[in-house]
Amino acid sequence: MAPCSRFLELPQEDRTAASMFYLGYQASRFGAGDINVSGLGSIVYLATSYCQAFPDRPTAEAFAAAYRMTGP
Repeated sequence: MAPCSRFLELPQEDRTAASMFYLGYQASRFGAGDINVSGLGSIVYLATSYCQAFPDRPTAEAFAAAYRMTGP
């Protein structure tokens, strides 16, 4: 699993691409039939904040926590 520290080191363009991957992955895991596009920025912000606080934890865990906090 990719640690949050590695996610934070990515150039912005790569971090955006990785965020889209993790957003889709979490939506699938939570069984979402659609994605609320207006909420994506909040999820990415929360996941990034989580990664800053817990750089040794998996990036997927950060996005899962952020996804749960904002609701499907």
